[in-house]
Amino acid sequence: MNYIAYLAYGKREFALEAVYSILSLYYSAGFEDHKDISIIIYTDQSDFFTRVFGKNDRIIYQELTETLRESWMKGGYVYRAKIKLLQDCMGKYPGNLLLVDTDTIFIKDNLEELFCGISQNQFHMYAQENTLEQRMRIHQEVVIDPKEQNSELSLLNFIKDNSFMTTSAKEIKVPLTMEMWNSGVVGLNKSHLSSLDEVLEMIDTIYEKFHYRILEQFALSFVYGKQYKICNTDCTIHHYWYSKITRYIILIFFKRVHEKGLFKNSPLCTDFNIVELFEFEQKYFSQDIENYKMEELYQIEFMELEYEQLIPYGATILKYFWDIEFLKELIPKNSFFGEILTKYAASGL
Repeated sequence: MNYIAYLAYGKREFALEAVYSILSLYYSAGFEDHKDISIIIYTDQSDFFTRVFGKNDRIIYQELTETLRESWMKGGYVYRAKIKLLQDCMGKYPGNLLLVDTDTIFIKDNLEELFCGISQNQFHMYAQENTLEQRMRIHQEVVIDPKEQNSELSLLNFIKDNSFMTTSAKEIKVPLTMEMWNSGVVGLNKSHLSSLDEVLEMIDTIYEKFHYRILEQFALSFVYGKQYKICNTDCTIHHYWYSKITRYIILIFFKRVHEKGLFKNSPLCTDFNIVELFEFEQKYFSQDIENYKMEELYQIEFMELEYEQLIPYGATILKYFWDIEFLKELIPKNSFFGEILTKYAASGL
């Protein structure tokens, strides 16, 4: 059996992101035709999801209580919960698992090929984000958020000349040649399960000294990069971590899809509550729209966008939120999103 899992807890916007990701799974990835795939949502807001989608026997809800969540975030590191979810989910639902961050959209019907690779013991992550050595150079040369810069630079400067010693007396020496992979998507099966304990031990060891925000992907990249040639998923799934207002664009698109009745025959979207979602997002992003004078966000309501235009359009609003030159440095040019960034930077947008 194949599973696509989400972790959506806390703020309502994370649940909304998961909704849009699931809609894209139906609209562009042909989910209804893949009867061997189920969705698992670890959440404290199952009532919200059922209110939006109605009941569906291919969506499984796992209650994420505050007590369980706190135990998964041992030491206070939030993203440690993703690793614990992988362990919990694989224990309850053995098969091939794709853990997908909520701020993602499916852009291609490639699920059969993707799960086939996982079933053949290929380990998947979203996309490669340069070596540690390259990331160190970028932080040294490009002015970015000081807190984030200090966090990563401090860790990289340490591992350049030092090792970590775990609680089990295991020495961890991380080479600067290690490739960092984005963990917006993680695909694995039971053959990969035992190494998750090593990932957790590495997280707990390093987090005591360095409160590094993306430590979970650092540890996943190190542990699985030693054993496998990690496979990317960025041509199938897009992780829009770079600009959350992209989800407002996605919502407008799905609003048009719903109005045209394109979800009418979908058992998932029979009772799709588009009004509630749209009102929430307009309120949530109203200040951003005003501050950044993003006229495009208003104009898009009158445009007949095709689905594949969403990502390029989203790339054009980067100029309002983040220096596109920095993103070009951080993300390899040969990656799916790297090619989009290069194209739109060259166009002068």
